[in-house]
Amino acid sequence: MRSPFGGEFTMGLRRLILSKWWTVGGIAARTMSTASVSTPVLGCTLSVQAPRLTKISAVIPNSLLIPADPPCAALDTGIHDGLMNWSPIQDVVDWGSVPDWFGAVGSIASVLFVYLGLRREIRARRNDDLRVRATQARLVSAVAEIRGTSVLRVAVANESDAPVLDVVVLARLVPPDDPDAPPVGLAAAKQVRRIPGRDVHDLFVTVAAEHRLRSADTVLVDLTFTDHDGNRWHRIGAGQPEPVG
Repeated sequence: MRSPFGGEFTMGLRRLILSKWWTVGGIAARTMSTASVSTPVLGCTLSVQAPRLTKISAVIPNSLLIPADPPCAALDTGIHDGLMNWSPIQDVVDWGSVPDWFGAVGSIASVLFVYLGLRREIRARRNDDLRVRATQARLVSAVAEIRGTSVLRVAVANESDAPVLDVVVLARLVPPDDPDAPPVGLAAAKQVRRIPGRDVHDLFVTVAAEHRLRSADTVLVDLTFTDHDGNRWHRIGAGQPEPVG
């Protein structure tokens, strides 16, 4: 609302209100310093002084001291409206309505739902692609047979129709006193350049001197190889083949 009074009054009152406390409706508050504004308005003199308490008063001529004095009634109304208009709390943030909030939450939920669905779809396609690529790798396996206390027979079987290349075989012993512990290598890795399709290749491994094999021991074969399509795979015992790199 535009103030009906002079510019000096308006700016002075605004500075007072924004930097001090003021008196409205009979409630007075302490100010930090003194401020004073004086201007004639409609035959009335308005003064605002604040040495310790803010005081807003209108000095009206005796000739105008009647209950229904239009100029001073307008002045009183103007002071009230001016105070309300220049209140420092007039800039209130509009947080929107409840339907707006529900609409925003719904939009975010929709985007999140689409994102999660897309991730699921991508993961499913990757798994399908991995299963297709691992078709030959699942047909390549190795088992170990204990021969005495220091010799192992490792049989690498390629049950696919295509050859596998660059086969690396490493025998590992599962600790008998702690089956959940990592397997321990028994000897250096053995390498085979090529194993044809539908073939079984036997390897004999001499374990290191510090290991003494027993018939009850569990030996796993760590197998790494390249399939016919050039994919490199790693497989431990009867576990699923995992791509390398």
